[in-house]
Amino acid sequence: MEPYVVVAIACAAYTIAVLAGLWRGSWKRHEISLYGPVMIVRTHIGLKLMGRMAGARRFWAAYGRVSIWAVIVTMAITTLYLAGQAAEAYWGTGTPELQEEREVKLPEGPWAVVLAYVVVGFLVAIVVHEFAHGIQALAARIRLKSTGILLLVIPIGAFVETDDSDLDAAPKYRRLRLYASGPATNLFTAALCLLLIGGVLGPSLEPVSPGAVVVDVAADSPAALFGLPPWSQVFSVEGQPVLDDRDMEVVSFAEPGESVRVSILYKSKELSVALPGGVVLHHVYDGPGYDAGLRAGMIVRNLDDRTINTLSEFRSVTENASRVQPVNITVLRYGIDDEGDMDWFVEETRIKSVNLTSKWLYYRTHFPNANREEYRNISYMAVTATALGVMVRDADYVADRVARPLEGVRSGGGLVDSARRFVALPLIGYSPVVSPASDLYEPAGILGFVPGGLYWPILNVLYWVFWASLMLALANALPALPFDGGYILRDLLRELSHRWGQRFTGLDRAIGRKPLTDARIDEVVWFVSGAVIMAATIIIILELLAPA
Repeated sequence: MEPYVVVAIACAAYTIAVLAGLWRGSWKRHEISLYGPVMIVRTHIGLKLMGRMAGARRFWAAYGRVSIWAVIVTMAITTLYLAGQAAEAYWGTGTPELQEEREVKLPEGPWAVVLAYVVVGFLVAIVVHEFAHGIQALAARIRLKSTGILLLVIPIGAFVETDDSDLDAAPKYRRLRLYASGPATNLFTAALCLLLIGGVLGPSLEPVSPGAVVVDVAADSPAALFGLPPWSQVFSVEGQPVLDDRDMEVVSFAEPGESVRVSILYKSKELSVALPGGVVLHHVYDGPGYDAGLRAGMIVRNLDDRTINTLSEFRSVTENASRVQPVNITVLRYGIDDEGDMDWFVEETRIKSVNLTSKWLYYRTHFPNANREEYRNISYMAVTATALGVMVRDADYVADRVARPLEGVRSGGGLVDSARRFVALPLIGYSPVVSPASDLYEPAGILGFVPGGLYWPILNVLYWVFWASLMLALANALPALPFDGGYILRDLLRELSHRWGQRFTGLDRAIGRKPLTDARIDEVVWFVSGAVIMAATIIIILELLAPA
């Protein structure tokens, strides 16, 4: 069933249930209230457990102090980062991203499976967050009235409801511990998940076999037309062994366009595929190649009067060809082979030559931030090429990104880049990991006894708990109401104002200096909240309006 049909049915059923409950008066009897379309379900589940855990008051006092500092540091870092991103998004010119340098995406899993991982991750993060608030409140002798969940077709949140009179009467330092405990516990949960992924699950993940993993297939290429699918693993081409992505650089095609046999692993099965061999144009950008009529999927037979047998040879001939006069080129495209009376790759007679340009000049115009001085003496066609039309990566490519985030880190800058890439996995299509990509790997070592069908769900759940916990921590650490960070900022400013007011002298009062009142502090906090929310809004809007 299509996702939108399921969503429509679920929303309709939810709406009918809400209206029926209102009509019969069921919600009041069960301590359920409505806030717009959101159903607030109050319970007393967990109160006794939180009460028993809150008995260790010294521990929770120390935990609260650590939480305050953790959230203050996170607040400062997040606010500075948000301000920098907003400024760059608003004033920065930006640079188009090179298509060949973009991260390729993993295969998308069934939408219900993906949704399940997302929901589980956020539910765990929210429950942990609110549980920490509840324990810290009871440890500070602030009574809890109820616990509960928020429903909008599916659970979207949880809460603990404190006694307002106890909360207002509590000393500021106890309230600070209460506010800080939620986001800090999310931070600690995210750190624990990261430790389990990077320290236990990641080192145990190994490729099923050596070979080059196909991460992208060029449109209209031999691979696309003759059945060499993405997320298969190539381990030989016409008898030539392929152990990693570098081997595909030197795979030789004796006669471009002639049939070759490729041995692959796909969905845990070894297969053999016959297809036209050769060096294929994978991407053709706006430039000399496109102007000459070259398109993605074409096989390059000859270039500058030389037969192109390998990918490395194509690159060498291109980079050293003339930029003064046209360079001869012969390409094959998918069509009807008159001799064999079959669909195959035949010569495109309309394309005879191509005018090359300086790679330095091309990058200066199109990708200035990626330009390099060594490009000055390199000829450029503004295309990328691959063997058979498949972009390949080493077998550890996926494992390093989804399970070994610190692999290969050698510097502080590398650590930051690796951390940003790991956090961005869902945004670039790298989580959750599902078949057929997951079929290429298996647990080994200390986790060798775990079946692959169990390993990947564990890894995916841990990652989504990590991601949801981190996002919840960062959001709640922002100095903006109604987030926890906003309340922390408000109470910190009130405490500083109180101490500052105690140090006022008669001269201070005589010249008109006055301590900040609580009302004035509230105005400052709401101003900061508005600025933070505006910065976030600018980033989101400009990202949505940015060209794909």
